[in-house]
Amino acid sequence: MSMEETETTSYIIPDVLVKRENGAWQITINDRWMGDYGIDGYYLRMMKETKDAQLKEYFREKLQRAHFLIDAVERRRTIAKYRILMGIPDSRQRALL
Repeated sequence: MSMEETETTSYIIPDVLVKRENGAWQITINDRWMGDYGIDGYYLRMMKETKDAQLKEYFREKLQRAHFLIDAVERRRTIAKYRILMGIPDSRQRALL
């Protein structure tokens, strides 16, 4: 590899962080990398105020997709945490020390 070529380093970001704190396991969903997400009020206002039926339908479809995506992210968080919690019952936590 010449000095002019550069390699890109890829990092693995875990979905769940598990650590032992004060004798108990703490489970955290690692989603800090995602930032905040939501539906911008500007687009909601445009959707409500437009008189164009075709544009209103376009916004409705996009809004439906956005809600689906947000719901999927929230479900993923819940399922990931639930699976971890079910996988480490209190009686087996001692074995992980």
